Amino acid sequence: MRQATTVRLTSETLECIKLIADATNRSKAYLLQEAVEQYVQRERAVIDQIRQGIDAMNEGRTVAHKVVKERLRAKGFNV
Repeated sequence: MRQATTVRLTSETLECIKLIADATNRSKAYLLQEAVEQYVQRERAVIDQIRQGIDAMNEGRTVAHKVVKERLRAKGFNV
């Protein structure tokens, strides 16, 4: 179910949205919805990855920095 909300944007941002909407033959509402959905998905993925990293650390599943550097050097990376 879709719900309406209000967002305050600068006039410069609104002008850019209008330009993109005109150039792509899309509505401003469509562009804003797409932008927000992509942002939310990206940020949620980042938060999930951070939580996985914290869980791994708390469970002792870590690799020492020195070991990581050695492994990367062995693969040809300059670290």
